[in-house]
Amino acid sequence: MGFHSFFLSAILIPYISFGTSTLELQNFISSPNDLKALTGFSSCLESAIPDWNSSTSPDYCTWSGVTCVGTRVIRLELGSKRLNSKICESLAGLDQLRVLNLSHNFFTGSLPDNLFHLQNLEVIDFSNNHFEGPINTFICSSLPRLQVFKLSNNFFSGEIPGNLGNCSSLKHLSINGNDLSGSLPENIFLLQNLNELYLQGNKLSGPLSEGLGKLSNLVEFDISSNEFSGILPNIFGSLRRLKFFSTE
Repeated sequence: MGFHSFFLSAILIPYISFGTSTLELQNFISSPNDLKALTGFSSCLESAIPDWNSSTSPDYCTWSGVTCVGTRVIRLELGSKRLNSKICESLAGLDQLRVLNLSHNFFTGSLPDNLFHLQNLEVIDFSNNHFEGPINTFICSSLPRLQVFKLSNNFFSGEIPGNLGNCSSLKHLSINGNDLSGSLPENIFLLQNLNELYLQGNKLSGPLSEGLGKLSNLVEFDISSNEFSGILPNIFGSLRRLKFFSTE
């Protein structure tokens, strides 16, 4: 857990600073949908976030965990808030959202499909919760900018979605510490920008493909505590940037 937490800080830093130039502010038009999305999300929680009250504090851009450009929400960071509920689909109304961090809470159930239509998302961190069920099969159909995707330490089951290979901007993928099974989908080898891949602590099986050698930008790669079989292919001549690799 300490290793994972270290890289959480390292990965998020490049994506949490956004410019607020006059031109950019002009591109963000005030929308009541953001307030509706936030209050809808809050109403689904079993415990309230103290300063989230539209009656006493109507400026939602000042609420804890909320960052705006102009009046549009671009970051929602509510990690380690002891939040407990399913995720309300109203969050999908935050159509300018770039960072969504709900890590280290007690969220349950499956992930709403409509969250994966937020085309501006660059960082998704749902790690260390109680989510379950299969990972949504069309995650990368509408997320062209997604760079960081964290689902580690939950209860996801089933196979790794093959269309993860469509997240062409992805640099960090951590789905370790779940109950995933099956083999690695071939499409995952299309992630040419991937720097970190964490798959440890699942039930993944089958032989490892030589396609792993196509992930030429990998720096960190962990497949330990799985059920892979066969001989490890000779891929290291292609992975020239690799600094950490674990199979045990």
